[in-house]
Amino acid sequence: MGTFSRSADLLAQRVSRQDIYDLVENIKPAAGIVDGVSVAVEDGRLKAAPAVMYWRKLTVTHADLNIQAYTVYLPLFTTTGVGMCYGVYAKHTTAFSGTGITAATVSVGLTGSPEYFMTAFDIKQAVAAEANKLNLPASDGLIGRGNTLYACFVTAGAKAYDLTAGAVNIFVLYSELV
Repeated sequence: MGTFSRSADLLAQRVSRQDIYDLVENIKPAAGIVDGVSVAVEDGRLKAAPAVMYWRKLTVTHADLNIQAYTVYLPLFTTTGVGMCYGVYAKHTTAFSGTGITAATVSVGLTGSPEYFMTAFDIKQAVAAEANKLNLPASDGLIGRGNTLYACFVTAGAKAYDLTAGAVNIFVLYSELV
C-alpha cells in the first residue's frame, strides 16, 4: 500500500479494511484526545481508531418527513474523518401510515447510492419483534471525509407529506479516523 496524504487519495483507490488498519499503524497523531474521546497511542502512533466502533442512534418520525415528495433524503450525520460503516440496524416503533399511502420504506446510504449501507426496509408493516432490518454492508463500507450518510424514505400511493403516523430508530455502527 502506498502513502496517502488525503482522504481523497484513499477514495481514489479501492482501499480495503486491512489497508485502513495498516494505514493507521503509520499515522502519528498530534494529540491523544480527539473530541473528548480517548485514542490509544503507542510509540507515537495511533493504535485504536479503526477498532473503536460507535453505535449512533437516530429516531425519525412522520413529522420529520413533512415534504411534498415521494422520496425524502434525511441527513443522519456527516463524517469528520475517513471512516468505516460496519452495519446498519432499523426497527420501527410505530408503523408509518397516512391517507393514500400504500407503501413506505427506508434505506441508508450516500448521495447517489441510497442503499449503499442498508437496503429498503418496509416501515409500513405492522410493528412486531421480528419486523426489523440488519444490514452488514456488502461493499467495503468506506466512508470518505466529509461524506453525509442519509436515510432515504420512499412512499407510494401518496407523498411523504401525507404521512400521519410512524417512527423508526436507525442505528449505525461505524468508526472514524481523526
